[in-house]
Amino acid sequence: IVFKQMENSTGYLRIPKSPVLNNTDEERYNQEIQKLVCQLLQKNTKNWIIDLRLNYGGNMFQMLAGLNNFFGDANIGAYTDGSGKQTNTWSIRRGNFFLNNEQLTQSGIQCSFPLKTGKTAILIGPITASSGEAVAIAFRGLSNVKIFGEPTKGLSTSLRGYSLGRDMTLFLSTGYYTDRKGHIYKVGITPDINVTGGDNFEDIQKDEKVITASRWINE
Repeated sequence: IVFKQMENSTGYLRIPKSPVLNNTDEERYNQEIQKLVCQLLQKNTKNWIIDLRLNYGGNMFQMLAGLNNFFGDANIGAYTDGSGKQTNTWSIRRGNFFLNNEQLTQSGIQCSFPLKTGKTAILIGPITASSGEAVAIAFRGLSNVKIFGEPTKGLSTSLRGYSLGRDMTLFLSTGYYTDRKGHIYKVGITPDINVTGGDNFEDIQKDEKVITASRWINE
């Protein structure tokens, strides 16, 4: 996870793929995201650039719970089956992620600093996939949020595992990611503002997507 205080009260937060190791490590990942958000809030951060360009999967539940400051207690998305029926609702409650009424994270609220009113830019690209796409979708529909970059990989589906016997499991896509407004994402996410190329992860001040997002934030 990379974070940086930028000019004009803007915080930059790069959230990579989460570790898929065990529940303890994944909860630590959640807590680390919250800790960095808190550090930036203590520096009077009002606007945000959340970079998901290198996020190609992992545990979406911990990622979203780690960003609970941005969502509050709310429904933030859903899974929708092939017939168009919503089957599972994603929500944040008291800082934890719930799938319908099943609580899937335990860390709760680690950062009590309130989020200040401002703009949030989400950066995506062709590497952004799966859980990274879910995070971007959870921000869709919030006020003062825009998505910048390039179309995502298009792995915006839920998976279900079926045991085929000893050491064999078949995973099938059983639904599509859906945002809080009910829009279904069958082929990934198209940005609100397209910015092709120009990535510079070593020096974000020279990164074209960061520059374009900052220009919008400063309007």
